[in-house]
This record gives sequence, C-alpha cells and structure tokens, in this order.
Amino acid sequence: MTIEVGTKKYIITTVTGSFNQHSAKLQANPWWGNIGVATNFAEQLAAQLGFPNLQLGSQGPYFAFRLTPLSVGWVSWFKQNNMDGRVLHTDREDVFPHQHGPNTAGVFAVATPIP
Repeated sequence: MTIEVGTKKYIITTVTGSFNQHSAKLQANPWWGNIGVATNFAEQLAAQLGFPNLQLGSQGPYFAFRLTPLSVGWVSWFKQNNMDGRVLHTDREDVFPHQHGPNTAGVFAVATPIP
C-alpha cells in the first residue's frame, strides 16, 4: 500500500509479532514519538490494510508511537459491530497494559520512504 503524507510518499506494510520482536523497525517509523502523526497515517489508511487485530473488536494494524514500562502506545483504525470506523488509541500506561504490553503479539504498521 502506498500513501502520501505531506510531501513524502511511503510504502506501508505490516509485521506480525510483539513490539519487542520488531522494535528497531517500529521505532524507525515517521510517526514514532508523535501521536498526531500516527493518527494521521491511521486515518489516511483507514480500513485499507484490513482488520488483523481483534483485541477490542476489529482493528487495523497498530501504528506504535511510544513505549512505556508497561505498554506500547499506538493508534489504529477501529470498527465494531459494523459501525463506521474511527481512530482508537492507547496512549496512557493505564490503558490495557495487560493486553498491549511490549511482548503482546499483534500486527503493526511499518513505513518505508519512497525516494
């Protein structure tokens, strides 16, 4: 999947596994450290990458943007009970730390810049 954000183009793919397994790739993403940029990518892609994460209903890939001692902060396109999609985010340590810890498996988005 190709996406243009601002003046840059990216190929968006996914990796499956835990944050810890793919931490170098995930921390190299353009949205790392910035929930606003992560949200922008998630909104632009919406359901185009499907809903591979099922922890809270149907979720698109996680756009991981932060790591805390207890959890990974991420945003994802979310759809539940055939309602319109929206962005869902966990950006605090107290939001589902037991389900979204750094060793919890999931499908994460990865961006590769196109020169």
